[in-house]
Amino acid sequence: MQSFVRSRAQGRASTHRSLFVTLLATPERGLADEHRARIADADQATLMDALDALLPHKVAPLLAHQLKRHGVLSSLPAAVQERLMHAQQETQSTNMLLFLTAASILRAKKTLVQPPLLLKGILLADSYYPELSTRPMGDIDFVAAPGCFEALRGLAKSMGFYRDPRAINGPHSITFTNDRGVIFDAHICIQEFIGFSWSALSGPCELKRFRGVEAQTLLPDAMLAHLALHMHGHMPEIGLVLLWLLDIAFVLRRHADDIDLARVRALCRNDGAYALLLRTVRLLMQHGEVLPEHLAQPAQRALPLTLASVLRQRRFTPWGLPGARGVARVIAHRLHLKHYARFQEPHASDFVLWPIDALCLRVSPLLVRVP
Repeated sequence: MQSFVRSRAQGRASTHRSLFVTLLATPERGLADEHRARIADADQATLMDALDALLPHKVAPLLAHQLKRHGVLSSLPAAVQERLMHAQQETQSTNMLLFLTAASILRAKKTLVQPPLLLKGILLADSYYPELSTRPMGDIDFVAAPGCFEALRGLAKSMGFYRDPRAINGPHSITFTNDRGVIFDAHICIQEFIGFSWSALSGPCELKRFRGVEAQTLLPDAMLAHLALHMHGHMPEIGLVLLWLLDIAFVLRRHADDIDLARVRALCRNDGAYALLLRTVRLLMQHGEVLPEHLAQPAQRALPLTLASVLRQRRFTPWGLPGARGVARVIAHRLHLKHYARFQEPHASDFVLWPIDALCLRVSPLLVRVP
């Protein structure tokens, strides 16, 4: 029985790894036969279990695209194909609404004086991911150019947006919504980069899928630092999300030769975020990403980050584990006293292995301080 459980766990880990490699596969590199065969030969239960594990990581739309691109999707069970394609179609529908709304705002550049800066989702889905439907977005994030926040807020109101009564607004942003459910976060500045000049952080860009729509974007070093800070900042609440790792992978594919790690580190102003970035880069390299030596060498010196630990943290952290409240939630859930549908149930092994994750998280920032 014990050997059966171990074998099943190893098989599950192998499937997860092959699916992650598929997410990173490029047309030039292709998908190795071992990963192609492992996915194609897996039964429906194994694949459904893997999709359940990946669902909170928001990668199903990209996975559908990649499996189709590399000729594997059609060999999978019909229920698995349907689930993947449904995720991609939902993302396409949501993203199109967000894009059209964002484009309407950006086209009003005369009202705004200077175009705002695009953060994360809109820009990544438009210019970095292979298709509009492969990078899920939940909202629109704009940062007003210096002195233009009031104009941006006024434009939002004129287009039917109003302050979201459910949102808790910070000192540097206001969350708006409209009757179609579009969420629009208007930022006065990027809080993490206060003290750095606008011109040193950003430059002009034009959306690829909406020709003639101009905006501002973070320069490559700032973009990478911002992704690292965003990932590190949300990790204590929800763990790590594979989508964030893929964001970094796609940015590196475009800008690797231009990245200055010393500049990225200075922009991070946080050893924990910078260490997590290097560990992420090392994980990506272990799964097929090819990066120039000036990025690869520092990453190889960082503590390893494993795919298993990323999946484990995403299962473990949202419950509030290992704290008492988290333990109480898990017990109530397993005794059917309360159902936490939005959380993945942690594996028994997660309780044994989380101290290793915690130790690595604590030690890795100390190591990057060493020259």
